[in-house]
Amino acid sequence: ITVMPGSKISYNESMNELVVNTGKMILNLRKQNNTFRVITPSLTAGVKGTHFEVIVENSGKSTINLFEGELEITNLSGTKALKSGQTISASTEKELIMGTSTAGGLFGKVNINGTAMIRK
Repeated sequence: ITVMPGSKISYNESMNELVVNTGKMILNLRKQNNTFRVITPSLTAGVKGTHFEVIVENSGKSTINLFEGELEITNLSGTKALKSGQTISASTEKELIMGTSTAGGLFGKVNINGTAMIRK
């Protein structure tokens, strides 16, 4: 896990949940039997082993860029499966928006060119 300066995170005692309040990080996790969860103000990612980037803005808007593997993304509006090369964003208004990641390296550009998949 690489955490960028200025990020605000916390984790639980059993180390199976990481809460990202604001900031950026890259996670590259090996496949495991138990699900590891990344929780932001606007979504939760269930992780079993994958390589992805998490960005949480001060407003609470969260973006996940998935480089490799699969993630299960959940928020109050529903659940979506994210696959390699995809990105997903959620604002505090609770919508999940999927697109294609065009990240070029650590915290590179992201092109969200999808449409809203779930709206509440």
